[in-house]
Amino acid sequence: MFPTTKNRTPSPECEQWAKTCLTTDYIDIKPLPEHAHHNKFYFTVTVPGNQKQYLLVETHNDMASSLKFSTTAKILRQKNIHTPNVYHQKISQQKSWMIMTHFGNVSMLDWLQQNQNKKQKDILMRHCLDEIGKFQKQKLDYPTHTYHAKTIRSDIERSDTYYLQQFLGIDLNATQKANYAFAKTFLVDQIEKIPLAPMHFDFHSANIMLLPQRTLGILDFQDMQIGPINYDLASLLTDHYYHHPISEIGMYVRMFYDQHLDNAFKATYTEEDFLKMTHWVAIQRHLKNIGIFSKLFFNRKKHYIKHIPGMMHRLRQLCQPYDQLTEIPDLFWSATQQEVFKSQLGLLNQDEQTEINYIDILNHIDTRTTHTFEDTIPMESS
Repeated sequence: MFPTTKNRTPSPECEQWAKTCLTTDYIDIKPLPEHAHHNKFYFTVTVPGNQKQYLLVETHNDMASSLKFSTTAKILRQKNIHTPNVYHQKISQQKSWMIMTHFGNVSMLDWLQQNQNKKQKDILMRHCLDEIGKFQKQKLDYPTHTYHAKTIRSDIERSDTYYLQQFLGIDLNATQKANYAFAKTFLVDQIEKIPLAPMHFDFHSANIMLLPQRTLGILDFQDMQIGPINYDLASLLTDHYYHHPISEIGMYVRMFYDQHLDNAFKATYTEEDFLKMTHWVAIQRHLKNIGIFSKLFFNRKKHYIKHIPGMMHRLRQLCQPYDQLTEIPDLFWSATQQEVFKSQLGLLNQDEQTEINYIDILNHIDTRTTHTFEDTIPMESS
């Protein structure tokens, strides 16, 4: 799913620091798959004598993120959320190094792609809902950012800047701009009304590790903040890397409503209200990440672009029930724009096309665009 740069190594200073911390003259270092962070590099470190494994992280020019990760990991672990234990750290403005617990190599995403056991998947999904519930019960005793309307809107507009303008090279006409402005305002207004709670902010299958004894290891939580009570739920159920069946999405939204929301919330909002709220957050998140994945394409992480056709299909499904939002998919994924998308990928060299699975993307586009809305998320309680 995520490529590994096989010849990538930590800086010599980082490697020597790791040897000193682990009191050994030799360590075996192997790069791990690269994720969306452009300035973070992950390595598996094995100490030959005792075969203990650790995760080594080298971060460039992001001291704030490193400090927040280290601090938040400790706080969450004390609240029964299984985060890595940071054993050693050296943090500075230019470079930060950490040695922490290695959660192994099996993410929830890996498991989902290799297993079709519905009963086991249901157990796993219920565990994930419990983890989201734990995050929402956190009593944060330190200043925490709130995901407010201005940021919600600016995140949506990433898709305008990086996908439409930079990747496709397309400008919307005046009518399209007006329609999109109306849709964005509607979406932001609806999301701003959703009650708030602490949230992980990137709770999807690639950030959840499967550990022994049915334990989930949680990663990439350093951007934790206050936001819509269903944001993490939308992230989990409308995952960009793994597409859950529509029927399951509705089922788990209702399950979360029944089992993890308090009576005060239920007295104000019905189950169908909560389902709509989750659609709106999922739409916003899709637009945000279509923009982010397009930006990553130009930041030497071209493989993220292969997820966009599937995201566009899901976006169409999510928008379809709402008159105010039905035009969004065609603004980003009309037949013309699909052809521009394919032609842009056709300009890549052979190695780059191999990296993004070019042929698979073309097949994916042709398949996804023929789907009807018979599998749209149901709007009525079952």
